[in-house]
Amino acid sequence: MRAISVAVALAVLGGSVLPAVSAYAQPADMTIGVAFDGPSPLNDAIFDAVQREIGLLVSGRFQVQFPAEYRAMGDWSVGSVAAGIDRLLADPDVDLVLTLGVLSSLEASRRTNLAKPLVAPFVLGFDDSLVPSPGGGSGVTNLSYLVMPKTFERDLRAFRDVVEYERLAVLFSANVVEGIEGIREGLEAVLQAEGISFQGVLVRDSAAPVLAEISGDVDAVFVLPQVQLPDDEMVLLAQGLVARGLPSFSLLGRRDVERGIMASLNPEVFPRISRRIALNVQNILLGDRPEDLRVAFAAGERLTLNLDTANAIGLPVPWRVLTEADVIESQDETVARQIDLLGAVSEAMASNRDLVAQRLAVESGAAGVDGTRGLLLPQVDLGATHVTIDEDRAEASFGSASQRTLEATAGISQVLYSDDAWTGFRVSQLRQRALELQLERTRLDIGQDAATAYLQVLRSMSLERIQRENLQQTRSNLELARVRASIGQSGPADVLRFESQLAINVSDAIEANALRNVAEIELNRLLHRPLEEDFQTAEKNLADVLALLENQGLNQYFGSKRSFSILREFMVIEAARRSPELSAIDANIAAQERVSANTARAMWLPDLVAQGEVSRTLDESGAGSDAPSGADDTDWSIALGLSFPLFQGGAKFADRRESSAELARLRIDRQSVGERVEQRMRNALHLAGSSHAAIEQARRANEAARQSLAIVVDSYSQGTNSILDLLDAQTNSLVAEQQESAAVFDFFIDLMEVQRAAGGTLLFLDQAKRESFLDRCDAFFAEQGMPIHRR
Repeated sequence: MRAISVAVALAVLGGSVLPAVSAYAQPADMTIGVAFDGPSPLNDAIFDAVQREIGLLVSGRFQVQFPAEYRAMGDWSVGSVAAGIDRLLADPDVDLVLTLGVLSSLEASRRTNLAKPLVAPFVLGFDDSLVPSPGGGSGVTNLSYLVMPKTFERDLRAFRDVVEYERLAVLFSANVVEGIEGIREGLEAVLQAEGISFQGVLVRDSAAPVLAEISGDVDAVFVLPQVQLPDDEMVLLAQGLVARGLPSFSLLGRRDVERGIMASLNPEVFPRISRRIALNVQNILLGDRPEDLRVAFAAGERLTLNLDTANAIGLPVPWRVLTEADVIESQDETVARQIDLLGAVSEAMASNRDLVAQRLAVESGAAGVDGTRGLLLPQVDLGATHVTIDEDRAEASFGSASQRTLEATAGISQVLYSDDAWTGFRVSQLRQRALELQLERTRLDIGQDAATAYLQVLRSMSLERIQRENLQQTRSNLELARVRASIGQSGPADVLRFESQLAINVSDAIEANALRNVAEIELNRLLHRPLEEDFQTAEKNLADVLALLENQGLNQYFGSKRSFSILREFMVIEAARRSPELSAIDANIAAQERVSANTARAMWLPDLVAQGEVSRTLDESGAGSDAPSGADDTDWSIALGLSFPLFQGGAKFADRRESSAELARLRIDRQSVGERVEQRMRNALHLAGSSHAAIEQARRANEAARQSLAIVVDSYSQGTNSILDLLDAQTNSLVAEQQESAAVFDFFIDLMEVQRAAGGTLLFLDQAKRESFLDRCDAFFAEQGMPIHRR
């Protein structure tokens, strides 16, 4: 007896089928009888999913019904299941029999000489008597079945990738192992072949006995599909395992993980198997022979991890597992900090260290302007002097100088005219203006850097998602290769090749995650946040980013060659008008013009200063203080001074030549800056135009690559395409999806550069200013004879 599939009871995960065409006639209306193994909490879920999928596929062309009277419910015994199938096959009102259980499917797959179609989608892959026909179908008239691939070994190894364990508790469904002869023995043989010490535990309809039976030396639990255990009891089982600190792994798939089991490698079960069943029923309705429908079924792989469970048992989840897993966690664990594009830019402009430092430089410059202004205002001095001289000199002064004298003075001076002082003040004002424009330039640069960093985060998130999806595609292809190998359509080489590709894709996914982390660190730095502080972005996917693009207002101007040419001319004018770089150099030129004029006037213009001083003797003592001096204690003076440096060794002429040369340099520099501003704008627009056009082409390429991959996957499953064809199609799909993502983000980043080159950005303007900008643009287009009607 062969090793049993991991997909033991109901671990069914779908694929696609390309049916053979024949002339097997069936009525336009069909009554389907359904056989169940026995009562189970899973019956309604799988039946509802199958009924829904069949209805969606055949609606409008066929009338398919599932009358309640044509449902056969067994009692989990082979005899009861066989009797139910016999009754449905014998009933003339039943056109097709569908078995929705592992017992009924196994029983159906062994039948021959069928008078009507019998579809058995849950055949476990351990029955050596089931040999597909050369075409891949059942080869038995009117019989279509699906063979679940052997994934038990795979899942045991996957569990060990998540956590190392010494002794494993394996939870069997009592109904399944008691109803299918040899299934438990086959599974235990697999465990022994893997060298796993284990304890087998039967599960019925309650979690408590199971938890009580699990021995104390068990350090992990493997949960096979439980057809008898209600959902609420599954939750209690998962909680009990957490309370004992036991990691758990489900064969069934995400359904159990959502109920608290720690992990599973199987995708969502019921939707995939239901789609495959519906496709087979549709093919039969369209005239295909049931015996020609392919029996191989690729389960697929998608690791799902309940992070809450892992955290609750204190399990450090390996990096590789976190990279490729779909993570389920409670809302309490989600990141509280959320930002969007505008919020990121606003926060950067408020907190970025470079910008804060530049603001302080502006404040310092403003204080310097006040200092130069002070030279033009009255200067008032107050002073006090105490003088002590030797006694004999005081006596000999005849009262003009006392031995000890205390005197207070007050003076005032006012520059009536000084061209140097006025030039210094005006130049400091103009240079302060240049400094403020430098602050504006830094502010715009930081805003652009923050916007670009935010977009790079979104880009890296998108590329990480693409790599993870490509990893899942490789897992799916690997499972398909295993199915092909199991039915003899290929050898082990295909499996090994996809295992190698899987390792490469895991590495690529880890690298993509690292690049996302790097992008997030850069954004946090620009926002002056802790570099590894977590955050969530408001935009989650390309659709959200494209919605942002719609709000920029410029997209419609890229529509044609002529409109794009007019847009370039308008934006060049806007850039010259609004550029802080040009405005700053204009301020420096104005300052230098004032300096140059000053050096010319210095050849003939003097400085004129008025001064006044008053002093009063407050106290005299010692020798000579009693002698009469003939003057009172208060002295004062008023003076008007005129100064003109007549000769300074040629310095005046040198200053004049220097200022003239500097002014000429600044004017040439202004031309150079103007050219660079225009060049930056034109370059940015051409790059934006290219990336804008690339969006639609990349979208088409990606859509074609996706369709091509789907076709090649189907063809590979049928043996008509080689593994190289499949790898090439998968690589092409990966590259195409990466290019579509890159095209969108490239255009957005290029658009940020366009708006920065224009000296601002529509993103940060209020509605009135944005409309004003767009009105000017529309008016310019109208002047060029191409009116634009904004959407």
